Amino acid sequence: MSNPSIPKQFPEKRSALRALVPVEVVLRCPDKSGKSFIEKTRTVDISRTGARTLIEHEVSHGARLQMAVPHRKRKSWATVARIGNKSGNLQEIGIALEDTGDFWGVRMPEEAGAPVEAGAAGRQGGKGANGSATPRETSRSVALAQELLASASQKSSAVPEQDASALQEEARVAVEQYTMEALQLLNDQAAGMMRDVQELIAQQTEEHLRRAVETAVRQVEAAAREVTDRSQPVWEERIRSLADSAQAQLRARLSEHEATLAASAVKARRDLARKLADLSSAVAED
Repeated sequence: MSNPSIPKQFPEKRSALRALVPVEVVLRCPDKSGKSFIEKTRTVDISRTGARTLIEHEVSHGARLQMAVPHRKRKSWATVARIGNKSGNLQEIGIALEDTGDFWGVRMPEEAGAPVEAGAAGRQGGKGANGSATPRETSRSVALAQELLASASQKSSAVPEQDASALQEEARVAVEQYTMEALQLLNDQAAGMMRDVQELIAQQTEEHLRRAVETAVRQVEAAAREVTDRSQPVWEERIRSLADSAQAQLRARLSEHEATLAASAVKARRDLARKLADLSSAVAED
């Protein structure tokens, strides 16, 4: 699904500091009707004890759910701790995790100043699936840069100039690394936003085409009705003319038939009168 847009901030009390890190998660949770659903989404921010995200389904406060982080193969039971604002068809929710350990694989703000353990770089470092720096690696670079800069500032008068220069060079390299990783993260987020914009443009284009087709159909129907209305009087006049012609022909034929019948009747009367005369003559002779 597309990256959810971030709604307006709302007041929230949380026992751990938050990090604005988008993490792909999969939720298995019952909706308000009690029907279980599975939804893939992305966090708005995370903390050691929970997360804030946007989902399409409506859930109840206190609902039990399972949250999974597929790329880390981590899963934890959780609770819907709060219901936030709505952004379009997306509902903002706060989730409290039962697994408060290293669930996200991201260094949290409260850990930014903590020293990195030996061998931790191998566990926390590395790149993402597409070769970009992960948010955890970026946070580690920030912490390292801050630590080196602070150390360089505090010890510049107490250490030889050569050591201070080396320390400042390390800080500069860490800052450059952080800048590159931050730019990569911004590029990834910009690519996600571009995908969202493209999807929105596609939806709006489809809706515009649908409306244009409906308008064209209505215009064609109106034009057809107009043509029909204009041609109807012509056809009615033609039909009346044909009817009048047919009636005139019928009257002429009826007149001819009547004349023929009259002539036949006269002839029949003449024949009958002649036969009666002949019959009378024969009777008289007898």
